[in-house]
Amino acid sequence: MDNIIMNYEVAGTGTTVINFEGDELGKTYQMTGGSSSVVENDPTGESGKVLHVGTASSLASYSYPQFTVQLQPGRTLKDYTGITLDMYLIDGKGKFGSGMRVLVNGVEYSSGKGPAAYGCPDNAWGRGTVYIPFGTENGNGSVMIPEELKGLTEITLAIGAGSGAWHGYIDNITLYWKMDDTIIEKTPEEKADILTADMNAWIGGMMDAGGEAVTTWNVIGEPLSQTQDANTFNFGEYLGGDVEFARTAVAMARDTAAVPVQLFVSQTFEQTDDMASKADQLTTLVNSYEEDGETVIDGYNILLHTVYSKDATIQASNESKITALFTRLKEAGKPVRISDLSVCVENTDGTLIQAGQVSTDDRINAGKYLSFIMQEYRRIIDAANQYGISLSGLNESSSANKLCPWTSGWNRNLFYEGVVNGLK
Repeated sequence: MDNIIMNYEVAGTGTTVINFEGDELGKTYQMTGGSSSVVENDPTGESGKVLHVGTASSLASYSYPQFTVQLQPGRTLKDYTGITLDMYLIDGKGKFGSGMRVLVNGVEYSSGKGPAAYGCPDNAWGRGTVYIPFGTENGNGSVMIPEELKGLTEITLAIGAGSGAWHGYIDNITLYWKMDDTIIEKTPEEKADILTADMNAWIGGMMDAGGEAVTTWNVIGEPLSQTQDANTFNFGEYLGGDVEFARTAVAMARDTAAVPVQLFVSQTFEQTDDMASKADQLTTLVNSYEEDGETVIDGYNILLHTVYSKDATIQASNESKITALFTRLKEAGKPVRISDLSVCVENTDGTLIQAGQVSTDDRINAGKYLSFIMQEYRRIIDAANQYGISLSGLNESSSANKLCPWTSGWNRNLFYEGVVNGLK
């Protein structure tokens, strides 16, 4: 075994607590309204020292004990989400009133909710029963800290029951903070290491799953794509550019394949494309992959989506594009596979015709265009580099646009003749 690792995550929350355990008995705290508060032992013996607010003969009247509070290092008041405390009401004094109060640097905020509403009992501890969140309003149990105070790292805090007759004990005044979700961006080197490992796991997993059955793979798909949307992820942005990404992918595929494998670059060509220019871009890019003297791309997989136009001028242009595409690919000197080959029929106004609405003559002419494509492939591409042709579909759907050699009931149709003639 090696590199046994335990990961940990630092908590993103915490508290700042005021209790009185470190105080001397008899220590007094100043109160905002002039009443008295003094540190005493817990009368119930449940905890250690607590703060006694008011006296039986002099009840605290809208008067609250004050504390100087140093906030958590690295945190400001903006990070704090609320405050809670333990409260013991002597004979219920202060249980009712106008609501618990929080004062920050002398500014008073009312929660609008008194100890009774929080569930504080008489002559017993209500442990954590009073919780006042720092919200977006004063009242309904919460208080709102204004923006101008949120940058503070030290405050004068006062808290208590908004009552003209409060007498009791308080303890464990706790301010809660929560760290904002912080994104710590990885360095370019860290990103490259992480994504290289992920890509290796994917490619290695695919090759391992295929075993000796995988002898050909489209290792790079759509390298000329300019699509940029919410689903777009480009490994090249993180692995030293598109060329370096391709070289890495090829090396991984060859290293993990169980048997010698042919690796192709796959690119879609639409009838509307400038096919000659696009083929030049593709072959130039592949040449750049191979400039390191180590990377080898074995061939091109061309997904070819074509259209037979009923406009004779446009159709002549369509055919010339096919000839130019194969001519450029021949010059590259690598095997060429025509994949996902499809033919649709287009009206003179440029709209596509559903397969079920294509006339007999149009179907025959579309079949002739398919024959032309197959024959040009066989005529132009060197025989040794004719890797093969696959059709996009075999049986046709009347509501779809592409034509197929068989009907939905697997009867041969006139388009089938295009396949036969293309192979003659």
